Amino acid sequence: MKKLILLCSILILTAPFGYSQTAPGKITIEKKRYYQNGQALKPTQLKSILAGNPASATEYLKSKKNMSIATPMILGGSLCVLAGSALSLAGSIKEANDLDNGTYSGDYPSGLGLILLGLVVDVAAIPLVIPANKHFKKSVELYNESLTKTGYRTIQLNMMVSSSGLVIRMSF
Repeated sequence: MKKLILLCSILILTAPFGYSQTAPGKITIEKKRYYQNGQALKPTQLKSILAGNPASATEYLKSKKNMSIATPMILGGSLCVLAGSALSLAGSIKEANDLDNGTYSGDYPSGLGLILLGLVVDVAAIPLVIPANKHFKKSVELYNESLTKTGYRTIQLNMMVSSSGLVIRMSF
């Protein structure tokens, strides 16, 4: 019976250490890549880590909200610039061919309007991208700070011998 009690008390004392998980490491930035515990994080892993932490979730959601508006603007503006450039190039080629043939008409398509529209849309997205990046970096900082602020409760185990047997009292 004494051996059983001793074995149970040893198991009770060592079980928390055996089943505890190692604390996640801080997220670091090296060469525009995010690392945790020496391993590079994929964007989906980084998203789940930051969105899952209560301290960094609000800043991450602000970043995501700004980028969800800015990304289509940047893509649309870039497509307009690309289409305008292609249209201007096609007009220049046609104008050069007509000049060589001697049939210059003076009316060739110009993509300058599309290029300017695309540039305006891209510039309009900048006020959304800059705060989004700041919120994202702040989210990473808050995540790292939350790792250092975790508290541990002290657990006291008292073994007492009474007339009825051995008693283990745990207070926390």
